[in-house]
Formats: sequence, structure tokens, C-alpha cells
Amino acid sequence: MYFPSSETIKGYLATDNVAFHGIKSRVNQTLLLSKSTDSIQSEHYDGVCGLSLMNDRGSPNLIDTLHAAKIIKKKVFGLYLSDNPEAYGESSSEITFGGINPNYEKVDFIDVKVQSDSVYWQVSLDNIFLGTLNTFSTIPSIKASNAVIASGISKILMMSDDLMAFKNALQTSYGIFCRYNEYKEVTCTCNNGDIRGYPNITFQLNSKMLSIPPSLYLEVNEKDCTLLIDGTLENSNTYFKPQDSEEASKDAPEGHKALEKGTYMVLGGVFLRNFYTVFDSEEKKMSFTPAIRPPKSMITTLEVIYMIFGAFILVMFVVFVGCFIQICLTKKNPTMEKNGLDKTLIERKTTLSQFGQGLESN
Repeated sequence: MYFPSSETIKGYLATDNVAFHGIKSRVNQTLLLSKSTDSIQSEHYDGVCGLSLMNDRGSPNLIDTLHAAKIIKKKVFGLYLSDNPEAYGESSSEITFGGINPNYEKVDFIDVKVQSDSVYWQVSLDNIFLGTLNTFSTIPSIKASNAVIASGISKILMMSDDLMAFKNALQTSYGIFCRYNEYKEVTCTCNNGDIRGYPNITFQLNSKMLSIPPSLYLEVNEKDCTLLIDGTLENSNTYFKPQDSEEASKDAPEGHKALEKGTYMVLGGVFLRNFYTVFDSEEKKMSFTPAIRPPKSMITTLEVIYMIFGAFILVMFVVFVGCFIQICLTKKNPTMEKNGLDKTLIERKTTLSQFGQGLESN
């Protein structure tokens, strides 16, 4: 993304690792994560690291620069966005330039062709369905006929009429009532955080079906659930910039003119988090496959040492307690020992007396 130099943007400064396909070393990349404020609503977003399909401002984007410098061989990058961005170290986002993560090299991908006349990762939106594979139901009255896959936008963005159609479909087909709250967010009934009654959303992109579960498009609160779907989209100039000049705008590609007419929606991080996505600017296509969720936590060497030492201490404690109990149970009581000896002598005297009486009687 880019901002005019005259603007002051508040945000978070973070450092992450960027890997280049086929290169062992990693490069630190500093990113500015901007807060959601009214002052940046008119700015334009080019995706993560400026990775739109083409840079419409005339300068090469990052992929073009890396390819021209022969750092990467292909104008391709693989992207995974964490399904829990706040869970640091548990499920990290990743991006690989020039290729894909080796873990995905042998899996099946769903290929979706990008519109050739677009400067963004724009595809045809055929339809939207609610439900599972066996119980699909179409959302009526959806006007959008194009979708822009945007890694630099977190939510799903719709026109207000399309969001209204989505809300009505939830209420009619699933009995889920939704309303706008004071923050202009859409909140829906969600008893005690139970989202099992919510359907999957399936987007038909160029005849290919790609679904996301309710856990991704809902933010679960104590009393209700908030849709991570924004219905304030008005026109493409709010989020995308076709050209810098009015004359160039007249010559904008037909695909972008479709965006200016408002017949589109934006599928951001809410959609992308369900997939590992390969963006191929040479073939002008995107490839999707279900994301391989990384392990929740990694056990470090120090933690292993602590675990072994703790187990050793526990074993020694158990052995000590066992030995102590054994000694206590087997140790002879002096009083009991004396009483036992006296009883033995009495029994012997009784036996001798009985023996003597037997001899006299005979």
C-alpha cells in the first residue's frame, strides 16, 4: 500500500522474515500495519508488499523488481495468512517469492484465471452460495459480477445492497437475525458463541467453487457475532486507483471500468485465510488449496531439557516416597516383638507340661 507523503498515519511498526524461493538466507522486511481510521479511507491499497497484479502508477512492483534483478526466476509468490493473526508464534503468516512453500508442491490446486484486462487480481464472480456441498442455496439479488482478491484488505467488502441480500438469506434460510450496531458493523444472533447454525459461504469464481467456514467470517463476542463483511463499498476509487491522470483513466482497461460501475466485491483476508494461494503474474492466474495449519506450538530445546529434568525429579521423588513407605511397613515394633517372644515361650511350656502329664498317665 502507499500513502501520500503529506499524510501522517498512525500504526504499528513490525519486522518479519521474507523468504525467497531457492535462497537459504532470509531478508528482514519492515512493514507498517495501519490502524483503521477515517483518515485513510480515501487511500489506495496494492496488497501485501505492494503485490498487486500490475503497478498502475508506472513503476515496477516488488515481484517485477526481484525478477529483473534475477533474484527470482518466476514472477510467482505463495501466500498464507494466519487464521489467528494475534496468536504470535502459533500459526504464522508467510509469503514466498519466486515459488511456493515446499509443503504444497505435491498437493492439488484449484486454478482460477485472472481477467486479462485487469491491473488487479480480478476474476469473474459467477455466484455466491450458502450451506454445505449437499445443501447449497443461492443468495438472490447479488449484483456483483467481479471479485478482486486483495491481500492488503482484511475483510470482505460488498456493496450495501449485496450485504443486505446476504443478511436476508441468513434470516430466511437459517433463522439468523442480523442488524447494524452503533459502529456500523453487522451483528447477528449467536447464543453463547455457538456458530454451528451458520453456513459456509461458497464463492463461484470462474466456475470454480471456493468455500470458507463461519469461523473465518465471524468474530465471536459474548452476546452476539459480528460479520467480518463490510457493506460500505461504493466504488473502486475508494480502495483502488485506476490511473493517476484523468486522461489515463479514460483509457483504463474494461475490467477496471467494471469496478468503477460497482459490479464487484473484494475478497480480502477473511477469504484468503482458508487457503494457501499462489499468485502467478506470468500465467495470469491464482491457484488455491486448503491451508495446512501449522502446529499450535513448537517445543524448543530448552523446553525439552526442562521436561527431562522435571521428569527425573518426579521419578526420584516417587522412588523416595515408595522406599519410605516400605521401610515404615516392614520395620518391626519392639513391643510387638517382645509380646511375640513371650507367647512363644508360653506355648513351649504348655507343650512340655502336656508331654509330662502324658508320661505320668502311662
